[in-house]
Amino acid sequence: MAVRMLDDFVYMPLTIGKSLRIHPLVTVTMIFVGGAVAGISGLMLVLPLLGVVMVVGDTIGRIVTDGRLLARYRHGRTLREKRAKADLLV
Repeated sequence: MAVRMLDDFVYMPLTIGKSLRIHPLVTVTMIFVGGAVAGISGLMLVLPLLGVVMVVGDTIGRIVTDGRLLARYRHGRTLREKRAKADLLV
């Protein structure tokens, strides 16, 4: 039983935490939450789901903070405003 507890609460969180680049405590917490919310299927699916959410969040964060995309958005907005003003004057 001690070996099983050591594996579940030390080795597995360290291994999965390194591969997902998250803290082992977050890994253990997410396993508990997944088990409480969805039972056995939650235990199996919580960490892959966490990985997907982290990748999507990282991608959205990079898009939102990209300077070139922000400049392009601002330029497009000024062009649309100019076109709307020109359409009102015609």
